[in-house]
Amino acid sequence: MKALPYLFLYLFLLPAYASAQDCDCEQDFIWVKKIMEENDAGFQYALDQKGIDAYQLHNDHTLSRVRLVTGRGECRNVLSDWLKFFRTGHLGLIENATSGTGSSPSPQVDTSVRWETVSFELAGFKQYLSGQKAEPYEGIWETEPYTIGIKREGDGYIGFIIESGMEQWSEGKVKLKFKVADSTQGGIFYLRNFSPSYFKTVELIGNNYLRLGNYILKRKFPVSTADPNADQYYKFLR
Repeated sequence: MKALPYLFLYLFLLPAYASAQDCDCEQDFIWVKKIMEENDAGFQYALDQKGIDAYQLHNDHTLSRVRLVTGRGECRNVLSDWLKFFRTGHLGLIENATSGTGSSPSPQVDTSVRWETVSFELAGFKQYLSGQKAEPYEGIWETEPYTIGIKREGDGYIGFIIESGMEQWSEGKVKLKFKVADSTQGGIFYLRNFSPSYFKTVELIGNNYLRLGNYILKRKFPVSTADPNADQYYKFLR
C-alpha cells in the first residue's frame, strides 16, 4: 500500500479511532499499529534510525499497558505515547465529542479553594534522600513542566511541587498521591486545571523512571545507576 503523507495520516487516524463506542484498547492498538506500519511515510525511517529491537521493546511495553486500560481516555493517552516513537507533534489521537459516548470536557476546578500543600525545605529534603532511609519511590522527579518531590506519607506516597512552569501550580501544592500495596495499588495525578486523573499502575522503570498510569517521571535527585534500556525507552516517549 502506498505510504500516506504525514498530515493526511494524522487526520486519517482520528475519526476511525474516535468512532468506537466501547473501549477495547488492545484491539485499538493492533489497528493503529497496522495503519502505521502499512501507511505512514515515516515508519521505515523511524525503524532505520532506532532499530527493530527498540521498536519491538516499545511494542511489548505498550501492549502491557493497554491490557491494563479501563477507559477510552486512558487508552487514547497510551496510544498517543506509542506514536511518539515515530515523531513528536505530528501524530496523535483525539476523541470525537459527537461519538455518542456522553463524554464531557474536564471540569474546571475553582483554584481559589485552599489546595492541599506540603511544607518542605529543599536542602533538608535532599539530605534525607541521600541517606539510607529513603525508599525507591522517594526522590525529586521531573515531568514537564514540573519538578515534583515524592515522599512517603503513612501507607502511601505524596508528590508536591518543587518547581513549576504553570503559575497556578505553586511551590508545595500536592500534585499526586499513590499507594503500592498489592491490594490498593494506584493513585491520583492532578491535571493542569486541578481536575483529578486516576491511575492503577505504579511501576519503576530501571532506576530513574517512574510510571504512574500514563504519566512517566524522570528522577532528578538522587540519580541512581543508569539503565541503558530504560533510558532508551524514555527517550522514545519524549
